[in-house]
Amino acid sequence: MKHRLGVSKEGFLTAIDVKFLADTGAYLSFGPGVVIRAVVHSTGPYRIPHVKVFGQAVYTNNPPSGAMRGFGVPQIAYAI
Repeated sequence: MKHRLGVSKEGFLTAIDVKFLADTGAYLSFGPGVVIRAVVHSTGPYRIPHVKVFGQAVYTNNPPSGAMRGFGVPQIAYAI
């Protein structure tokens, strides 16, 4: 995950740029579900007028991985 945040002089969040890459392992599993949830919740509970988000699940030679509890929300909430 990579996050960039823009903040006004008054301390209001004005912009966010998020890149989220999920390792889904050797098979698809629930990787797309994790990415969708992460993208949807990428701004957290904040009202941010300018949002740019990119999420992607990629195949690797790691064991299959995917959703357990939270479906991508804990990861993105940790970052924000």
